[in-house]
Amino acid sequence: EGSTKVLMTRESDVFVELEDRATFANTHKADLFVSIHINSHPQASVKGMELYHFGEASDPRALAVAARENGTPLEKNAPAWQFILADKLNDKKIDDSRELAWTTQKSLVKFLNSFYKINDHGVKTAPFFVLRMTTMPAILAEIAFISNPTEEKLLQSPTYQKRMAEGIFNGLQSYITPLQTASR
Repeated sequence: EGSTKVLMTRESDVFVELEDRATFANTHKADLFVSIHINSHPQASVKGMELYHFGEASDPRALAVAARENGTPLEKNAPAWQFILADKLNDKKIDDSRELAWTTQKSLVKFLNSFYKINDHGVKTAPFFVLRMTTMPAILAEIAFISNPTEEKLLQSPTYQKRMAEGIFNGLQSYITPLQTASR
């Protein structure tokens, strides 16, 4: 009671196929799925963080981020699942993922703002493959822009990495706590 087991899809700098990431989570019957990423933008001045849950792209940039991560071109003939409406998925999973994204984002930003000036891009929806194919509430966190020189430096700092992990953990904790209380 009260312990959390974290399963990593990888612990070294190797590429794991998107399908294998989802299968790993589904096979292990994970309660939550959190995908952690580093963003990029053509404009070096763009910085900050954003969290995603599955759905139609909330804006053109969200779709571009998903297309880049999914390894699919932004074309009319892209795989059909890119355009699957959120309501075709399990509605409860969508609702839970939305709740998980907002709770984690609020907690993460609040925690990090006590150390850094965080540019909060909020919560968005996009058709990320890993968010579509996992059977549990799932979010994808874009924690910083490597294309921004300031954030690139921060990303190399063990302190920043630790605080980011702690912030995400706090967010997950605040999502889980009311659930545990309710199920007693």
